[in-house]
Amino acid sequence: MPSSTLLKSLKRYGGYFYHEYIAWNVRKALGRRVYPAMLNFSLTGFCNSQCVMCNVWMFPDQRPIELTPDELYTAFRDPLFQNLRHWGVAGGEPFLRKDIAEMCEAGLRALPRLETLTISTHGFHTRRMKEIAPRINDLCKAHGVRFRFSVSLDGVGEVHDRVRGVPGAFNRTWETIKWIRDETDIDLVIGATLSPYNIREAFDLWHFCVRENVPTNFRIATIVERLGNRELLNQMSVKGRDRYALAELFENLAHHRASPMERRFFYLSARRNLTDGVRRFARCRFMDEGLFLHEQGGVHHCAVYGQSVGNVREGSGAAMFFSDHGEMLRQQMFRDACGTCLHDYRTRTPLKEVLAVAARRFRLPQMVNLGINASLTALSQWRPARAAPKSGPRKHYMVIGWYGTETAGDKAILGGIMHTIRQAVPDARFTVVSSLPFYTRNTLQELGESEAQVIDYDYAEIKRRLADVDAVLVGGGPMMDLIGVFDLVRVFDLARRQGVYTAVIGVGIGPFRRKLMRWGVRRLLELADAISVRDQPSYQSVLDWGIPAEKVTLGADPAIVYLHTLTEAAKVYPAQVLPERTTPAVVPVAAIHASGNGQHPHTGRPVIGIAVRDWPRKYAVNLSDQEYTARRAWLQQFWVDLAGRLVESLDADIRLIPMNTLHIGVDDRWLQADIRRQARHHDRITAHSYSYTAGEIAGLIEGCDVLIGMRFHSVVFGTTLGVPTLAIDYTQGGGKVSGHMHALEMDNQVVSIDQLDLEQMVKLVERTFKHRVALTAQLQQQAAAVLPTAERTVATPLRLALDSARREQLSRPDVLYTN
Repeated sequence: MPSSTLLKSLKRYGGYFYHEYIAWNVRKALGRRVYPAMLNFSLTGFCNSQCVMCNVWMFPDQRPIELTPDELYTAFRDPLFQNLRHWGVAGGEPFLRKDIAEMCEAGLRALPRLETLTISTHGFHTRRMKEIAPRINDLCKAHGVRFRFSVSLDGVGEVHDRVRGVPGAFNRTWETIKWIRDETDIDLVIGATLSPYNIREAFDLWHFCVRENVPTNFRIATIVERLGNRELLNQMSVKGRDRYALAELFENLAHHRASPMERRFFYLSARRNLTDGVRRFARCRFMDEGLFLHEQGGVHHCAVYGQSVGNVREGSGAAMFFSDHGEMLRQQMFRDACGTCLHDYRTRTPLKEVLAVAARRFRLPQMVNLGINASLTALSQWRPARAAPKSGPRKHYMVIGWYGTETAGDKAILGGIMHTIRQAVPDARFTVVSSLPFYTRNTLQELGESEAQVIDYDYAEIKRRLADVDAVLVGGGPMMDLIGVFDLVRVFDLARRQGVYTAVIGVGIGPFRRKLMRWGVRRLLELADAISVRDQPSYQSVLDWGIPAEKVTLGADPAIVYLHTLTEAAKVYPAQVLPERTTPAVVPVAAIHASGNGQHPHTGRPVIGIAVRDWPRKYAVNLSDQEYTARRAWLQQFWVDLAGRLVESLDADIRLIPMNTLHIGVDDRWLQADIRRQARHHDRITAHSYSYTAGEIAGLIEGCDVLIGMRFHSVVFGTTLGVPTLAIDYTQGGGKVSGHMHALEMDNQVVSIDQLDLEQMVKLVERTFKHRVALTAQLQQQAAAVLPTAERTVATPLRLALDSARREQLSRPDVLYTN
């Protein structure tokens, strides 16, 4: 890096660190008056957009009484404004003022410490911007100020038009964005406002902006007094399913590499407010060092909330702002609004959070946690085998596993486990341990188990709850190279020391690349009172480790039980769950059967489902980094080409089905949206991008004539629901996907990922489609035969638990046993 560039970078970031983390705190500590560093200025109250979340467009045009350039210059010379470093110009629509350049010039001349100037616009007037923006940019450069554009974009295509209330709005706005991005050196950011009108397409917008290389800030539509939208509160409020989807979106945004640090902190704060009712902990500049200036001169503490403290046309802004009346209004704002405000205004990220993110970047917390839990795992081998088992009935079950990060398959596993237990113990109670409790609470609501308790993955809380728990169950999922295995060992060790029954239910064993992880899994199984595994290779591995055969059961995946409860009762979620205006409806199972071979009820064309995922690095250990990167890119292009070819060869509609919509475990929607974006005939391809229940995913899959499944549970869903399935073994042969198909005697329906060939794959899909009736009959027969095995996966460890309680009752006749 050239020395001049290095010096500029040090000056820029050093200055930022000084202002944001040192100077402000020193001034506060000394009790000195903190003058605002950020100004939001409404240049005009007039707007020619008709947004669904704003009533500004209804106001009369009051431009003749708005501040003039001379008045603005005079106002900005007041001490109140002399410390400003960030100036935001908004509206209304700023570019409807013909003197916008003169207003910006007045401010630039009057504000000696200004660092950035940002203009927020709806972007409709591209031609006018091309005339004026370069002039403002030159003025900013002359004053050493960075010029930014914030352009509002609330959806892709018709969605944006719907929100803005103007036909063709998207095309006009996108033309502006492309001009700024491609033909200027002006900084650009997209501002996306989320409401019930566009939340179901929010991921599509996020994906579009990331792929178009335009940074995007998402915010929630809120009440803003100056916009006159208080009467729109009810129609702007995000509720029910949409509220959960919004929380999931913010959780994903908070952990995405494209989100800047300060945005991540805001997204996390907003998510916790939505799901847990936690008061806002992402501080806002208006709480400490911001102010809002109305187009007619009114001075406010906040651009969203609060009354005016005075008018710059009538006296000193500083005198008004720091008066007793002004301080009273500030305290009123703190008390009534700040704690629950969801607007995306924000200030510096706390230094401790910056350091925490850096630690997570280098996996320090995981390594520390691994060291502690691995040490405790080793220590557990020298402890007594277990405390005296608890007596009495087994009615309270703690379920633990990979919950908090559950895919559709994990949701189905949990549903299968709880359903089987309730068949034997109707009044059973459940506590589910989760790394993201909000996520698992929603899963339990989907499963009809909303009374079940969800607790955080906190060992102190788990230990406290164990006093009231009768059994701890590790439910489903893989036991492989995942450091979370040692968390499970620690919980089992805690449980056994309190005499609590332990069981591992419906897991797969391996593959392993690290001896440490193999040791951890083995220790977990040694601590279990009962074990059930979902496939023959896992069963053999457990026996080879010397685990007593009498406590091991060969079963099948518990998700199969849940899927059968759907098909038997035709309880896949009905079409009205997802409004027609957003996402194609999930077709109920009963309607699928009535439609004839699963053809799409609207077009009559065949439907080919593709449930593919990104290819994880851990399954390509035989490849170098360069080879893996090339192969991964080749795979994406393969799915793109395959989707286009299947539209042509079968005159089919393509349905891209995500099994995972969370950042943990890789969100399937990113790859699937890329497939649709790049494929030929993309109008015949649907990339489902909302947040779905396991039942809705089952409905999407059952509505297909053929399913191409890559994730293990996409294959389980397809085969259990009787959908002719082509399985992609992404472990390069011999993995759980191949094992499942082998158990169904359908080895000819499996393709290893290292043997994919486009022409061969097209022929396989054509063959599967041609024989779909026979394959469906075969799968239905196989699924009926597998069901008892899947039920045994949970029932056998449960029976052992109940039997152990009865044996304890017989040894203690003073304790009444009831089941």
